[in-house]
Amino acid sequence: MSQPATKTAHDQFKPFDGFTGKLLDRMFPEDNGTLAGFGLPWEKCAAIRFQPGELSVWSGINGHGKSLFLSQMMLEAMTQGERVLIASFEMRPERTAERMVRQVLTYQTEDMNEAVEAMAWLSKRGLVNANTGQMKAENLLSYMAEFAKEGVSQFVVDSLMKVGIDQDDYNGMSRFVNQLVTLAQRFNVHVHLVAHSKKQEDETGTPGKFDVKGPAEITNLPDWVFALWRNKGKERIMWEYQNTGQLPKGKTILDMQDTPDAFFICDKSRDKGEEAEKRYGLFFHRESMQYVGGRGHEPKRYFDI
Repeated sequence: MSQPATKTAHDQFKPFDGFTGKLLDRMFPEDNGTLAGFGLPWEKCAAIRFQPGELSVWSGINGHGKSLFLSQMMLEAMTQGERVLIASFEMRPERTAERMVRQVLTYQTEDMNEAVEAMAWLSKRGLVNANTGQMKAENLLSYMAEFAKEGVSQFVVDSLMKVGIDQDDYNGMSRFVNQLVTLAQRFNVHVHLVAHSKKQEDETGTPGKFDVKGPAEITNLPDWVFALWRNKGKERIMWEYQNTGQLPKGKTILDMQDTPDAFFICDKSRDKGEEAEKRYGLFFHRESMQYVGGRGHEPKRYFDI
């Protein structure tokens, strides 16, 4: 078997003008092409775009909705022409599908035909893991490379705890994150990695990149670092109000209704910096299991029967 030719110095380093086309696509997409990747559905988040060749890390306190938020983001990706693979080893595939069918329809359907049609719509645009538990990192990377060649452009790995790396193996975790960066760049895809937060004293404070559990490379290597924080304080106050009619001193029901149900936090953007690094308040629309941009806003209908 013939060996591939060794790359020369001129293969590795090229004159600037060899990248003029890519530069114009990036700086002037309206005139020179279309924006790559996909954006978020809320105008307030316009600075954030999930472009090819990048890695995003998603963190947050356990139970604060990371996986649910990501499933909605993948629906958004699908409607913007992306093909998606969800490797959610913490959740059975039918449960992932049930959530996404509800999100795509905006309600809990009682019509079997609606559910089947919604699943057909999803199937044209994405894939989901067949099994839960763990998958060895090297196997997952191999499968991701294979599907990238077949046109998948957005990958969700949920989570770092489920790729067969011991939680005290910091070198192994660092190596895996670096391999994800390399895969994203090699195949020009975007990878979303879920990484859990360190145990907090309570759930009142919003998490940041320094709260991510594991070695520093988990947040140093990616292009983006995000967290999702669920406002459980508001939930407790509203529960008390509904059951007792009482609110904390100085609070009105309007104050509470205008307080976001969750915060989507961009803690690191290598490309956009402080333009994107903000806390974005969101509201949870329970019937659709979608996050919306403001109180009283309607969920987005992704699929019409």
